Amino acid sequence: MLLHLVVRGKIGRSPEADLVERYLRRISWPTKVTELPDRGDKLPEPASGAVSIVLDERGKSLSSMELAGLLERWRDGGKREARFFIGAADGHEDAQRAGADLLLSFGPATWPHLLVRAMLAEPDYGKRLAMYASLVVRIDRRLSSAWRAFEGAATSDPEAAKFYVAMVQQRRQAMREAAQMFGDAGALRPDLDIEVAADLMWFYNDPSLYDKLVRQRGWSVDRFQAWLAEALQVQLLGKAPSVPTAE
Repeated sequence: MLLHLVVRGKIGRSPEADLVERYLRRISWPTKVTELPDRGDKLPEPASGAVSIVLDERGKSLSSMELAGLLERWRDGGKREARFFIGAADGHEDAQRAGADLLLSFGPATWPHLLVRAMLAEPDYGKRLAMYASLVVRIDRRLSSAWRAFEGAATSDPEAAKFYVAMVQQRRQAMREAAQMFGDAGALRPDLDIEVAADLMWFYNDPSLYDKLVRQRGWSVDRFQAWLAEALQVQLLGKAPSVPTAE
C-alpha cells in the first residue's frame, strides 16, 4: 500500500526537506509526497480503494503501534493507497474533514518526539539546536493559536483540563529524553543537570512564546527563530550570547 503525503505548503530545499527525505527512506512501504500551494490547485486523483487520513488537531490521537496496526488492516483489506492530508496554517475545509476515513491528531504533545529524533542527524550540538528552533517555529506557526484556545478551554472544561495536563506532562517527558541525550554526549553546560536542562527545553518549546512575541508583540518570524536558537544554545550549551541589535 502506498503512503501518500499530500501537503499544503512547500518547503523547497531546506534542512526540513532533508529531514523529511531521511525519514521517508526509513519507511519500508512505498511512499510519495505531493506538495501543493497553501490555497488552490486540484488534489491528485486517488488510487482505486484509497483511504484518506486528515491531520487535524481535533482528530483522534493514536500511538505509533495503533496507527501501524490500522494501516496494516487497511492494506490486508485490499486498500492500495493511504493519503495523509497535511493542511496549511488555516487547516482543512469542513468537507474534507467530513469525508475523511480518519481524523488524526499529532497534537502538541507528540511533536517534540519528532523533533528529538530530528536533532540526532546533526553532529554539531549548536547546529542541532538551531535546526530544532527552525522546526519549532514551523510548528508554532500552525499550532500556537489552537494551543492558546485549548489553554483557555482547559480553565473551564474539566475534560479539556485533564487532557491539557496530560499533554503538558508528555511534552515535559519528551524534553527530558532530549536533555538526557545531550547530557550523555557531554554537550550540556558543566553546571547544568539533566532535570534543569529538561525544564529549560520544555519552557522554550512552549507554543505560547511564539504567540506572545510574534502575534502579540509583532516580532518577525526570523527574529523569533534566531532568538530561540540562541537562547537554547546559551542556556544549554553555555554559548556566549551575541550583542543585541535592533531589528
